[in-house]
This record gives sequence, C-alpha cells and structure tokens, in this order.
Amino acid sequence: MLLDFNLSDDLVVHGKPNLVTGGTLPYMSPEQLKAVSTGDKISTQSDIFSLGVIFYELLSGQRPFSERHGPFEDIVTRAIADRQQTYTPVARLNPAVPPSISAIVEHCLSPDPSARYDSMEMLADDISCHLENRPPQHATHVSLKEHTRKWIRRHPRLTSAGGVFTIAAMILALLFAGLYTRGLAIARLEAGNLLDEIEAAL
Repeated sequence: MLLDFNLSDDLVVHGKPNLVTGGTLPYMSPEQLKAVSTGDKISTQSDIFSLGVIFYELLSGQRPFSERHGPFEDIVTRAIADRQQTYTPVARLNPAVPPSISAIVEHCLSPDPSARYDSMEMLADDISCHLENRPPQHATHVSLKEHTRKWIRRHPRLTSAGGVFTIAAMILALLFAGLYTRGLAIARLEAGNLLDEIEAAL
C-alpha cells in the first residue's frame, strides 16, 4: 500500500530533478536534507540513519535531534546543523539499554555516511550478535562489563558451581606447580653457591 505520494513523485527543486525531496524531516539524514536543495542522489546509508532515529525514539521515548519550526529553508538548514552536533546517548536516557545496543544506534546516526553501516545486512549482523550474547562486529563497543556478562551467558557450564570449582582447582594446581618449580630453582641456586664456597675454601 503506497501511503505517501510525495515520496514517489519526480519533483524539480531549484531547476534540478530530485527523486528524494519527500520525507519526514525529523527522520531525514543530513545528506538527504541537503539533497532537498541540491538534488544530489543519496545512498542506503541515508535509510540506515533514518532507522537509527527510529531505534533511538523506540528506546528512549524521544528523538535524538530537536524538532525545528519556521520557514522550510530555515528548518532544513538548522536540522542539518543539528545532525553534525553531539546528542545525548540513548543509554543515558534509558539505563536499561545495553552498551552494545547504544553503540549500534550511534553507528547508525553518524553524520558521515561512510562511518555508518555499509549495508542493512551488517546492521542485522550486529543485532544478531547482541541477541546471541556476542559483542557487535561492526559498531565500536568497549564495555568490559557487558563483554564479561555475555561470555558467562555463552558458557553456562564453565560458570556453574562445578565449572567454577574445576577452574579454581586447575588454577591452584598451576600455582602449586609454579611454587614447586620455583623451590627447585632456589635449591639449585643455593647448592651452587655452597659448592662455590667449598671450592674457594679448598
């Protein structure tokens, strides 16, 4: 069902043909907003940006950028400037959002199209990684705490009581083996020193 005929119309803006003039301003990428006046073509990365705005709104209850009012040209200019500025991370507005999901949203909302996901498949991969308790492959994610939690979920046997006991026993065995080896090395060193003293006395 086609709901928005403005999106499907071949318009001419400032004497240039433009197939991307239509759109909902709060969800448009900076390059799509620029295309309103330039008529430049846009790529899939623009859709990824718009999807990032939707993710942000679903997770926080608000949009990442201010909603502008006034003459259309002024709105577009200010909206482009807004998208070049930093915004409040979604995890700060909703503490229940994991760092990996916050990183995925930030990757979608990069003002530079080349810094976003190259394709929707890559975005889907990172979401799958999160659902499978793995760190994202494409978005920068640096939360050691979440990495540890996901590792524990992926290895339930190792983190059960029996698994923890086995690992602790192995660590103790390695520790005792190290101490024993160190003791032998010290004994050899002391014996060598004693031998040197005896030879010197003789």
